Amino acid sequence: TKQITYMISRKRSEFGAPIKFSDQNASSVKDAYIECTAYPDNHFTLKQLEKDVGMQVIPKVKDISTQTRWTYPKNATTQYYPRELSEEEKETFEQSKPLSDFLNNTSINVEIALQQNEIMNTFIDDWKCLAEEESTFGDKTDTHLKEYQSFTDLHSLTEKMVTSVSWHPTIYGLIAVSVAVRLSFEERVHFSGKLLL
Repeated sequence: TKQITYMISRKRSEFGAPIKFSDQNASSVKDAYIECTAYPDNHFTLKQLEKDVGMQVIPKVKDISTQTRWTYPKNATTQYYPRELSEEEKETFEQSKPLSDFLNNTSINVEIALQQNEIMNTFIDDWKCLAEEESTFGDKTDTHLKEYQSFTDLHSLTEKMVTSVSWHPTIYGLIAVSVAVRLSFEERVHFSGKLLL
C-alpha cells in the first residue's frame, strides 16, 4: 500500500494565527465528500460605496480682448509712375548705332507688311461688320459688296487663279500679281511638295 500524504495550505495573512484541528468520521458524511460551500457573511470588514459620478475634461475658458490704439492718425497716399530715362540718356540711346541698325533692318519688313495688309486683327468678325442691320438705310443692293475695279488678261489669266498680290519694291504704284493653274484641293495637296516649272 502507498503511504497517505496530506497537504495543507493557507493564506499568507493567516500565518501565525491559532490553529485547531479535529477529527471527523467519514461515515457521517454521504459519499465521503466534504466541501466548503459559500454562505453570506454579514461581518465582512470591507465596505463598498457606490456613487453615480460623471466627469468631462475641458480646457480652461477665459474671456479676454485686446484693442490696438491708433494714437497718431495720418493721411497717406501712394502713387505709381513709370520709370523713365533722363534727357541725356534718351539722347544717347537715340543716337546709338545698334538702335539705328535695328530700325533700318526692320523698317523694310514693316512697310511690306503694311502694304500687303498683313497687319490686322485676326480675331475680328468680318461678317458681323458687313452684316445688314435694321438701322441701315436703303435697299439690299446698297449693302451688298460691289466690285470696284477688275483686271483681265486673255493670254495670262485664262483658266487661272491669282495666288499672290504684292506692291512692286522699287516702282511706285505698280502691283505684281502671281497666277497659277486652277487646281482642286486634292491636286494642290498632291503638288504641294513638288516644284512645277
